[in-house]
Amino acid sequence: MKETIRKHIISWIEENIYSLANIDDLTKVLGYSRRTIETWFKQQYGQSLGDYILKRRICRAAVLIRMTSLPITEIAYLFHYQSSQGFARAFKKFTGLSPTDYRRSDVWEFDKLQPSLLLKDVQLPEVELCTITREFAYNHTVTVHDHIFEPAVSDVTKSIKKLLLDSEEVIKELAISAKHSALLSKGRESIVDVDISWATSTKSAATESTHLFSGNYAKMNFEGDWDTYGAFSKIVYMLIMTRYKLKLRHEIHLMKLNFYSEERVNFSIFIPVM
Repeated sequence: MKETIRKHIISWIEENIYSLANIDDLTKVLGYSRRTIETWFKQQYGQSLGDYILKRRICRAAVLIRMTSLPITEIAYLFHYQSSQGFARAFKKFTGLSPTDYRRSDVWEFDKLQPSLLLKDVQLPEVELCTITREFAYNHTVTVHDHIFEPAVSDVTKSIKKLLLDSEEVIKELAISAKHSALLSKGRESIVDVDISWATSTKSAATESTHLFSGNYAKMNFEGDWDTYGAFSKIVYMLIMTRYKLKLRHEIHLMKLNFYSEERVNFSIFIPVM
């Protein structure tokens, strides 16, 4: 398969992940027969094009179920299922769990999720498994908003950057925890709330509190510009979790900052895993 055609197919799937577009629509765009495209895809990736499209849509639905409080019926509607029951059957067939059980599970398993093949050749940072037992003292907490898939709408990366650069003191560590948005806006401008905690020596009205970090963590390092970090936090994170078959504990992440400026950031992130 030609590289330009390969990338076009994968990009088309991502762009149409919420649409009713199917393989026949793709053939009209490319100008090749359906059989030719399906044969190319199977030879390149070892799976059928139809299966990949379904996996990507279920994967996107899984992220929405796990990370947001969007009603299951609304998620089913996003993917054009005629009923939440039909969506639940398809979701359980793929993941082994109903959407409700998937949302409530204490552990998020990534082994059945399908990352975008656009990331097939992405060089991943090294992952180091480690154990942490420590308290994290903080006297500041802020809740920011994130859209997950539409960073132009609301993006936690931009909020972290602003927080760090606006601080009068150098911040060494952040405790980061995503949670379901308590109040979903009608337009869904933000669908995830993220609590960020940190400590400074500045005396304030805030009472010092602590988080406990305990157990196994996957440590990854990042160094680069802020835009690349945005992609790292949204896309590469999922790719790493699926490739290494990690199981995410629903606990707080620890971010150790080595350096940051207006242009660049260098940090280590500790992800709670089983």
